[in-house]
Amino acid sequence: MPGTRVEPEQPLLVLEAMKMEVVVRAPAHGVVTDVLVTPGQQIDAGTPPAVVAREEAA
Repeated sequence: MPGTRVEPEQPLLVLEAMKMEVVVRAPAHGVVTDVLVTPGQQIDAGTPPAVVAREEAA
């Protein structure tokens, strides 16, 4: 997924919390530069799951 170009509100990944799925969406136009979690990993609230470098819309 690093290197993937994203649009605002584009789904990036799905987190599961209390048996509910929560879609994490891109905050802006940009490129995914890093994914900070692995499938099945438990994370604390507020932990960023990925890094998106913002770019200006074309």
